[in-house]
Amino acid sequence: MPTETALARRRRWRQQRAFLIAAALVAGAAVTTVLSILVDPRSLQDGREVGTLQAVAGWCIAAAGLTLQVWGLALQLLGSRRTRPWSGPLTVLSRGQRRHLIAVVSRRQALDSAPLPLARLTAEQLVQQGYALASNVGLTLPFSGTWIADPSTWRGVLVLFMVAMNLLAGIFLLRDARRGRSFLRVSTPTTADA
Repeated sequence: MPTETALARRRRWRQQRAFLIAAALVAGAAVTTVLSILVDPRSLQDGREVGTLQAVAGWCIAAAGLTLQVWGLALQLLGSRRTRPWSGPLTVLSRGQRRHLIAVVSRRQALDSAPLPLARLTAEQLVQQGYALASNVGLTLPFSGTWIADPSTWRGVLVLFMVAMNLLAGIFLLRDARRGRSFLRVSTPTTADA
């Protein structure tokens, strides 16, 4: 039977592998886009015929993005089943009390002023929100893939907007998930809390 550290290592390895796959897909989309523009800058014109390689690369990126989106959605659903975000004990708390728990998890306030089980549940939900990034990147990849396969100005603008929004959201989601993981590592539940 694996120890807690082995389970944590396995979970971290799975998460790192998932983010590596997502990063490889995004990097592949970016490289393919840049190369297709460098090879033929006129490919950005609306209604122009594209090459077979460019079309195949675009549709493959779109299919990989849909797969990543379904995988990210499955991660969110499986994780939220355990933390019950819509029917759990945090739903009866006021907005101020939930903000206080987030401040405790972020270590901006002391732990002794909040119940440990509620703070741990808040930290688990913050970690779970980090998985939303996989779904968002998975949604962006099909748009970028179809833009590569059939370029148009508006589709390119939409892709750039979605990439900017994902980068901005990713900064906050990953920061909160990292804070939640560090809080869960530091605060071990006692037998009375479990």
